[in-house]
Amino acid sequence: MNNLGAMLSEVGRRDEALSVAAEAVAIRRRLAEQNPAAYTSDLAMSLNNLGAMLSEVGRRDEALSVAAEAVAIRRRLAEQNPAAYTSDLAMSLNNLGAMLSEVGRRDEALSVAAEAVAIRRRLAEENPTSYEPNLASALNNLGNRLSEVGRQAEALAATEQAVAIYRRLAAASPAAYEPDLTASLSNLAGAYLAAGDLGRAIPLYERTLADSERVLGPDHPDTLLSRHNLAGAYESAGDLGRAIPLYERTLADSERVLGPDHPDTLLSRHNLAGAYESAGDLGRAIPLYERTLADSERVLGPDHPDTLLSRHSLVRLRGEAGDVAGAAAALQDLLADYVRVLGPDHPHTLTTRNNLAHLRGEAGDVAGAAAALQDLLADYVRVLGPDHPHTLTTQNNLAQWQVGDPSDHLSEGSRGILAEALVALAAASGTAVVQVAGTDAWQTLRQRVARLLGRGSPEREQVELERLDRTAAVLNAAREGETERVLASQEATWQTRFETLLEAAGDDEREQFTAVLGELVEQSRHARVAGGGVSDNAFHGPTAFQVGDHNRQDNHFGSGA
Repeated sequence: MNNLGAMLSEVGRRDEALSVAAEAVAIRRRLAEQNPAAYTSDLAMSLNNLGAMLSEVGRRDEALSVAAEAVAIRRRLAEQNPAAYTSDLAMSLNNLGAMLSEVGRRDEALSVAAEAVAIRRRLAEENPTSYEPNLASALNNLGNRLSEVGRQAEALAATEQAVAIYRRLAAASPAAYEPDLTASLSNLAGAYLAAGDLGRAIPLYERTLADSERVLGPDHPDTLLSRHNLAGAYESAGDLGRAIPLYERTLADSERVLGPDHPDTLLSRHNLAGAYESAGDLGRAIPLYERTLADSERVLGPDHPDTLLSRHSLVRLRGEAGDVAGAAAALQDLLADYVRVLGPDHPHTLTTRNNLAHLRGEAGDVAGAAAALQDLLADYVRVLGPDHPHTLTTQNNLAQWQVGDPSDHLSEGSRGILAEALVALAAASGTAVVQVAGTDAWQTLRQRVARLLGRGSPEREQVELERLDRTAAVLNAAREGETERVLASQEATWQTRFETLLEAAGDDEREQFTAVLGELVEQSRHARVAGGGVSDNAFHGPTAFQVGDHNRQDNHFGSGA
C-alpha cells in the first residue's frame, strides 16, 4: 500500500494517494498495538509517507503532527537499538524539518535539520559507503533551512558539501548518483540565487537543465522543474525575453506530461502569469491568474498555500489598477487566512502584512502605513534576523513612508531642508533614470544608481535593482495615451528617492552623492530617450530545492511584494 500511494502521488492523483496512505497507517497501527516489537517500525514508515501526502494536498498542520509522531517513534526505537534505527530517525527528522519550514517554524526546522546532519555525519564517518549519500541529502536540506533564515554563507557551505559528496559518488557510479548530483547542483544554484549571485546561479541552472535532459530525459518531472527554475532565474535577472518562452514551454510540457490539474502544472501557470505581469502584459497575466486561482481552489482546496498565493497575486493587481480600498479589504481577509493556515510568522503572512501596509499608505493613511511597517520590521528581525533581504526591504519601505507618500514627494517641511539646487539635482536625476531606461546605457546606469542607494549593503542594492527594473517594465508597458502620465509618475518617484538620500546624508556624504548624481545626469544626456526593452524584474515564482531522502521537491515561493 505504501508503494501504491507513492505511485498515485507521482501521477498527480493526490486524493487517492492520501486515502491509500491513511489506510496503510490504520492497518499498521492496529498491528503495532497487537505486536509492538514486530510492527512499530513499519508504523513509523507509514506515518512518514502519510505526512508527505498530507503536505502535498496542503494539510500542513496534520502533516506536521504525523511527521512528529514518526520522529517520536523512531527516536524511541533508536534509543533501544541504535544500530538498527538511528538512520531511520535521521530520515524522519529530515521530513519533519521540511514540514516545520512549511508552516513557518523556521528556527525549529533548522534545529531539526542540523540534528539530522549530525546523525548522518556520524554514521558516514563509521561507514562511508552506506551513509554518505544520506549525509549529502541531509546537507541539502540543512542548506535550505539556513537559507530560509537568512544565513546565506552557511547555506552555501552546506550545499557545496553536498555537491562535493555527490560529485565523488557520481564519478564512481554515474548511473546511481548522477540524478542526485544534478538535484544537488540545482540546490546550489538556488542558494546562489538566494544570495543575489545571479552570475553564478544562471550558468549553474543552465548546466542543471542540460544534465537533467541528458540523464533523465526531456519529459521527466525533475527536468520540467529544472526548466522552470531556469526560467525563474532569467526572470530574476530581468531577462524576460528568455524567461517567458521558457515558462510557456514548461507549462505546455507540464500539461502534456503531468496533466492540467497537477500541482506542478498549476505552479507553472501561476509563474507564467507573474512573468507576463513583470512584462506589463496584464491582458495575459490577469486571465491566467484567474484561471490558476479557480483551478487551485478546485484541485488543492481554498486553504492550500498555492491557492492563497494566487489570491494574493490578483489582489495585488487590483490595487495597482486603482481599486486601493477594495484591494485593502481583500488583502485583510487574505491575511486572516494566512494567519489561520500558515501561522503569524510564516514568510507569506509577513509579506501580506507588508503589502497591506503599502495599500494603507496609498489610501492616504501614511501614519498608519508607517506604524504597520514598524511592527512588521520588529517581527522580521525576530523571525528572519536583521540582515535578511526581507528585513532590509521592510526597513527601506518604512523609511519611505516615514517621510510621506512616495508618490507625493517629501512634505513641505522636509523639502525645506534641501537647498533649491539639490532639489533640482534630484529632479534631474529622476528624469535621467526614466530617459535612460530601455537604452543601451541602462545597465550601466542602473548598477550605479543601485550602488548609490544601496549605500554599501548588497541586500539593499539588490532591492534597488528590482525597483529600477520595475520602472523599466512599467515604462515599456505604457499604452498609447498614457505615456506622459507614466513618465511623470516614474520621474516623481525617483526624484523622491534621490531627495530622501540627499536629505539623510551628512555633509561629506552629500558632497559625494551630488557628484555621482551629476555624473548620472550627464550620462543620460548621451543616451537616447527610452524606446523599449525591459530589464531585470523581480522574480515572482519559486526556486525549487531538492529535499528529503527521495528528492522531494521543496518549493520556495517568491513573495510578489
